[in-house]
Amino acid sequence: MPYVPRMAYHMVSLEPPLAPPTELGSIAAANWCSTANRQGSCSPLKGICLPTNAATLATFKELQRQTNRVLSKAGKKLIAVDGRIGPATVNAVADAMAWLGSKAITPEAQAMGLQWANIRGQPCDTIAQAADLIVARIQQVAAEMNYPVVADPRSSQPSQPSSSGGVVHPPPSVIQSSASVSALTYLPSGFQSPLGAAALGVAGLALFKFAIPPAKGKRRRAPTRRTRVRRTRRR
Repeated sequence: MPYVPRMAYHMVSLEPPLAPPTELGSIAAANWCSTANRQGSCSPLKGICLPTNAATLATFKELQRQTNRVLSKAGKKLIAVDGRIGPATVNAVADAMAWLGSKAITPEAQAMGLQWANIRGQPCDTIAQAADLIVARIQQVAAEMNYPVVADPRSSQPSQPSSSGGVVHPPPSVIQSSASVSALTYLPSGFQSPLGAAALGVAGLALFKFAIPPAKGKRRRAPTRRTRVRRTRRR
């Protein structure tokens, strides 16, 4: 059959149209384990999303790190950067996005804040599947508003990447305790910088020295006030 351009032009395409990009579904569902997203031999824990590879672990940690960047500016409690998404991380992300939405200048940033501020109490999978997108959005808006990056608060036992590209998690009891809302850490915004931490250390050292009792055999003398004795001249 000879080739006819007009017929080729009118042929119906059997390819399905591409779905428009959405906010959710950015990270593949196989990259974390939860009760709603079971993966292989992973034993899921209720309300917690555990990364199953090193790349997703790094994304989850960066999500917590960027969230703390906003929480510190807002004067709220920080979350542990342990790479696991639990109720504490979900609620913290909601607080951070609500703060950005209320403080942002551009309509896009305000809409972003309003969109993600309503995830409080939602399953961890809601955050896990869009963690990379949320990180990019928070990082962009926080940078535009000159929010400094804060040091990671102490974490009990963060998840670590393995040599094979997987993830090594601590025992389930440690994971559950660190994922609860009560595990939030309060660090005053004034002591987030190294200079503020040094000031806190100096103040603590001065208080420590003041509280130390004197050594045995050495009594601390009370301050005395010198009085001038007026001598009378003999005549």
